[in-house]
Amino acid sequence: MRASLLYFNVDHVRDRLTALVNERRSPPRLIVFFMGNVPHADLAGAGLLIDLQSTFRRRGIEFRLAEVHGEVREALRRLGSPAANALIEAHQTVDDVVTKWRGDSTDTGSSTRHKHARAPYSRTRQRLWLRTLRAVIEDV
Repeated sequence: MRASLLYFNVDHVRDRLTALVNERRSPPRLIVFFMGNVPHADLAGAGLLIDLQSTFRRRGIEFRLAEVHGEVREALRRLGSPAANALIEAHQTVDDVVTKWRGDSTDTGSSTRHKHARAPYSRTRQRLWLRTLRAVIEDV
């Protein structure tokens, strides 16, 4: 099932994703929001993605997007903010995003908490997270 990220479901998506993060004993260091099943986002949906990035960054959590479709990238570009442009990277799989994040966090030296990052998540665990994130959007 494919679902768009539109003005009428942004509050639900924000609440569900925030609840998933808050249910954890310790906060994740990275959230990869899988956009492969999101064919379209309006300005409210694009704004939500920027808001999530800002909210999670304040909590010390990196928020990145994977497999962003052209229409969603265009909605982010229309916002015209540096934060929106930072989220836009075409053709990034979840593995690409995690690999880049690990490289960014160890190459810059700006943060020591990622230097001894855990081994990559298993495929099964990645699929579980993807299904969970898809459910957040599809559960509208």
